[in-house]
Amino acid sequence: MKIINKSIFIKILIFTSLSLYFLYYCIWGKFGLLQLSKIKQDVLTKEFIKNDILLKVKEREQSIKSLRPESLDLDFLDEKVRESVGFSKENEIIIER
Repeated sequence: MKIINKSIFIKILIFTSLSLYFLYYCIWGKFGLLQLSKIKQDVLTKEFIKNDILLKVKEREQSIKSLRPESLDLDFLDEKVRESVGFSKENEIIIER
């Protein structure tokens, strides 16, 4: 059996150590694969929140559009007045959302 030279052994040891170090940080480090999956999950969550907010904005825009003088929806106006004042007729049934 041939004896490995000390310098070759040290080089192999350093190379192996550095390889293991970089492999560890590629998976579990600050910019590793696990962190990447967390970031992707955060992006999906924030896109869901953004879409929810955009839907609410569209609903509000439609409500505002219904109250403009040039396109006034009298039924919508009546509904909003009754909702804010709390007024109803005796023969009406109120269904709250």
